[in-house]
Amino acid sequence: MIMFGHPVTKRKVIEWILALVVTAGVGFLLAFVIINLLLGCETWDESLWTEYNSCLTLQHIIEGVTND
Repeated sequence: MIMFGHPVTKRKVIEWILALVVTAGVGFLLAFVIINLLLGCETWDESLWTEYNSCLTLQHIIEGVTND
């Protein structure tokens, strides 16, 4: 296949897809860490969370996406 005058191989397409997946993963991880820093996350024990110190967990994200 030729795109924009350059040949594109299956390997290149796979590399692009992999690069996008890795970039999205790093972005998600960075956002997760920054949000938890802003929330004052000091412990994962939910019983110790206060109004000013809490954490965002993967379970919270999944529940927010699925609206359960």
